[in-house]
Amino acid sequence: MSSEGDPSRDELFGVLGDDRRRAALACLVDATAPLPLPALAERVADREPDEVAVDDLVVELHHVHVPRLRAVGLVRVEGEGAGRRVAAVEDVRERLAPLSDALGDVDGSGGQTSG
Repeated sequence: MSSEGDPSRDELFGVLGDDRRRAALACLVDATAPLPLPALAERVADREPDEVAVDDLVVELHHVHVPRLRAVGLVRVEGEGAGRRVAAVEDVRERLAPLSDALGDVDGSGGQTSG
């Protein structure tokens, strides 16, 4: 984390470098209310190109993806145990702004823009 407590661009790119984490965050941004992990897993599974076991995805979200998204401040977790629900933070788009700024520094060919 940067000294201000906000994640750096590299931390955000690192966390969002995983397809499944991006899918989970997109599902949470689209949701109108916090989602229980099984509901989030079903939504993420629907976005997968191949069939995936939802029960396995619940475990993966719980132990891997949600903690990584939470660590950089993109999601919040409410409740405990079976009542645990996950939501994107209200200012998620603002928190992702450094990525947009970084991509603005790169031209369409994948190289750095000059000047």
